[in-house]
Amino acid sequence: MATDPVCGMYVDEGTHLTAVVRGRRYYFCSETCLEAFSAPEKEIARLKWLTLFSLGIGIPLFVIGFGQGLGWWLGGLEEPVNLVFFALATPVQFVAGYRFYRGFLDAIRNNPVWLIVAPIAVSPTFFSAEIASPVIIAS
Repeated sequence: MATDPVCGMYVDEGTHLTAVVRGRRYYFCSETCLEAFSAPEKEIARLKWLTLFSLGIGIPLFVIGFGQGLGWWLGGLEEPVNLVFFALATPVQFVAGYRFYRGFLDAIRNNPVWLIVAPIAVSPTFFSAEIASPVIIAS
C-alpha cells in the first residue's frame, strides 16, 4: 500500500488519483489531496478565502447568539433570529465544508473506514441543532 504524501493516509495503488513527479509516482486518497500536492499556492489561497468567509459569518453569529443567550439584546425574537442563523450558517457548512464532504466521498471510494465516521457524526449534529432550535423555542 502506498501513502498519500499530503495527509499520510494509506492508499490502494490501484486508485486513479496519481501524479508522476520527477519519475516517481505518487498516490492520493482524494482529489483534494491531489490538488494540494499539484498546486499548493492555489490551494492555500483557496483555504484562506474559505477561512475568511467562515469567520466573517461565524464571528458575528457567535457574538449575536452569545449576547442573546445572556439577555443583552434581541429578547423575544428567538424564532426569527434562529431562522436567520440557519440561513447564514448553512452556506458556511456546505461552502467551507465542501472539501470535507468531497473527501468523505473519496474515502468511501477508497474504503478507509476511519474516515467515513467523521462526516456521518458531524453532519447530523449540524442538522439536529438547526432543527431542534425552533422546537425548543416553541415549547
